[in-house]
Amino acid sequence: MTQRIMPSAIEAEDTIISSVITDPLILDKAKQYISNEVLFKTENKILWAKLQKMQYEGYHIDYVTVISALTQTEKNAGVDAYYVTGLIGLDRDEQTALTYAKTIYEKYLLRTVIDNAGKIKDTAYSNNKDVYGVLSQSHSLIGELIKLRPGNEFNIETAMDEVIESIHQGDSNLIKTGIDGVDELSGGMTRGEISIIGGRPGHGKTTLSVNIIKRLIDSGKRVMIFNREMTNVEMLKKLLVLESQELSYGLVRRGVFDMHSIAEIERIKKLMEEKYNDKTFAMYDNIADFSKAASEITKFKPDVVIDDYIQLIQPSNPQDPRRLQLERIVNDYKWLAKEHQFSAILVSQLNRALESRQHTRPLLSDLAESGTIEQVAENVLFVYYDYKIHFAKSKLGANCIEVIGAKVRYGVSGTTRMGYDGDKVKLYDTMDEYKEAKRR
Repeated sequence: MTQRIMPSAIEAEDTIISSVITDPLILDKAKQYISNEVLFKTENKILWAKLQKMQYEGYHIDYVTVISALTQTEKNAGVDAYYVTGLIGLDRDEQTALTYAKTIYEKYLLRTVIDNAGKIKDTAYSNNKDVYGVLSQSHSLIGELIKLRPGNEFNIETAMDEVIESIHQGDSNLIKTGIDGVDELSGGMTRGEISIIGGRPGHGKTTLSVNIIKRLIDSGKRVMIFNREMTNVEMLKKLLVLESQELSYGLVRRGVFDMHSIAEIERIKKLMEEKYNDKTFAMYDNIADFSKAASEITKFKPDVVIDDYIQLIQPSNPQDPRRLQLERIVNDYKWLAKEHQFSAILVSQLNRALESRQHTRPLLSDLAESGTIEQVAENVLFVYYDYKIHFAKSKLGANCIEVIGAKVRYGVSGTTRMGYDGDKVKLYDTMDEYKEAKRR
């Protein structure tokens, strides 16, 4: 029989203890929720009692004084200098700490309700009249639990303050990709929203993403990338070539260099180490599921997240139908973007069906599970490389890629044509710009 674990919030307990040691003024406010009885972890019960005693006796509270005040009995119980210093860095501001305190209290109430449920069962089976006393206590506890849960009340004054603030901020809520044609189609990306870039393999989805990354970094934005198909090494090779515009991606991939190329690589390496530093850029190719990605996003606080590509995100419930898996992933990204006020660009593969029909330009219905994605996304942009389909018969040629605005909530649906140089990993805003670059 599987052993059930009682509800608890150990990390929240560690955090509230750390917060009180860092800012003792939090102690009095946290007392409305926290007591030794409420805490679950034995070591935290001991430390909480120690902090209350130090406050009562007028001692200064910080990590040094707390460690110095530990008795041998407390050390023998596991609350030693090593344990206390392990809490350093977990502290939070007062408001966040009190939110954690509520969580701890909620878990305590749940444990008490579980205990009372056992008592109700036992007393009811024994026809004991005291069952009504236990029922009454449980009713009160459940009411307390419900009150702890945040409500969904609407306040017009608060809402209008947010509207006015948004108006004053103007364009600060919008993030431009830096690619003129894309920004004209989409109207820019809104913080808290998601945009989809879709296309068949080899049509330039990653090239478009790499060019957006560079231009976002150039504009001072914090960017986070999740490479689910490509490795970080290959992505950095593309960025290296794009930043250089002298190197050949084909030669870099094959490791073919002359003396000039080696010198150029060293120059761009130094540029990228400074430009794509840990304050502006983060990239992962080893995170399979959404929850771990969400954790990294929460810590980094990016302006833009690019996830390439969403069909490779490991679902939380593999047994669910694929439609439900993808629906959950896209909706989770949407709510995470709203909570942390970033824009998300989710790269998506398209169904193979479009390759077998006469009309090969992508449609919204070509998105995998298109209904779910289309409904949630602010923008759906398709990358279409006509030369990949028709080769020498292509009317657009080998150096033109189209970006199709299939759904643009605040922009204008349509198509923009961009110059494309695959060996330089470069997209030009217009074909004229591409031709001008080639004439130089």
